[in-house]
Amino acid sequence: MKVNPSLVGPCGLYCGVCAIYIAHRDNNLKLKVILRAIPYWKEVGIEKFIEDEEARYICQECGNKVFRGVIKCNNCKINLELD
Repeated sequence: MKVNPSLVGPCGLYCGVCAIYIAHRDNNLKLKVILRAIPYWKEVGIEKFIEDEEARYICQECGNKVFRGVIKCNNCKINLELD
């Protein structure tokens, strides 16, 4: 493997294998969604983060609990864009 010197971060880590860098580079929306949670979790703490995640993944139409990455509610079948 050839090391790209421009991807050696000032923190000492190699950005070439960083999930955040790769998600941004490849415009990987699914990975970006997962990674969006990390800074927020650190900012508000685990209890508030979990509370907000629980509130986020509820179908607005019928109140059914859904999951990260869902496209359609499995109860009322409405299309969802939660991520």
